[in-house]
Amino acid sequence: MELMQKGELENTGQEIKELKLRLNSINKKKEEAFSKSQGTKKQLLELIRKIRGIKSEKEGVNVALEKLKEDRDKHNKQVKQLISDIKKLNQEKKNFPRGAGFEKDFSKIKKTIDALELKIETEALSPEEEKKTMKKMKGLKKEYGSAGETILLVETANQLSKKIEEEKQLADKSHNELVSKRKGSKDYSEFKEISKEITGLRLKQEKEFQGFLGFKKESQAISKELKEKIGRLTDIKKRERDLSKKREIRKKLNNQKILKEKTRQVEEKFKIKKKLTTEDLIILQGK
Repeated sequence: MELMQKGELENTGQEIKELKLRLNSINKKKEEAFSKSQGTKKQLLELIRKIRGIKSEKEGVNVALEKLKEDRDKHNKQVKQLISDIKKLNQEKKNFPRGAGFEKDFSKIKKTIDALELKIETEALSPEEEKKTMKKMKGLKKEYGSAGETILLVETANQLSKKIEEEKQLADKSHNELVSKRKGSKDYSEFKEISKEITGLRLKQEKEFQGFLGFKKESQAISKELKEKIGRLTDIKKRERDLSKKREIRKKLNNQKILKEKTRQVEEKFKIKKKLTTEDLIILQGK
């Protein structure tokens, strides 16, 4: 029985030693797998941050391009509308009678009238010169006044022409900026490459993390088994201590029984006055 218990003790101790070695090995692999997974995760987060920056920049460029395109289209639409309006005015000119004076430069006539008025007011003219100037000015005013509708149409047409030119310039400006910005914008092919790399890293990180979880599960199983073995070893050692204690008690009782018998024998020898040995004397002293 004692030999069997001793063998069980040795076997369990050996099993515990082997389990500890296995646990240390698995924990090392678990830590390496976790570290590897975290490294890949760090790379992944860096690429995600980078692609977000590229995406934000790309969206900003697209918004600017769209705004320039809208401005260009708005001005071109305005040019078409103004051209349509000036065509209507040209159609109205056909309804005016012959001699309406469209060939005249009424702005020049107005400037001449203003110049003559200033001359009369500021220069010392002779009566003859003043009369001549007044007559000329009166004739021009009559000519200018009788052509009110013609002047209005001409001025409106001039304003439309001016506005058309302004809108064309604005449309050209927006178009040129649009072309320039398109040429100067980055090649966002990098966006696709990074997206592809992110997909690959996500798969890699997931695989590495699953590997870590596998080692963690194995580590937990070994730890559980080790705990059970240590508990078993503790029980065996307790039984061994109990048996040892019983053996000691039995031995002690045995020794007391022997001593009692020897003491009786020595006392008998002493009674009959038989010579006592040194051992007999020691037994009597220990009584």
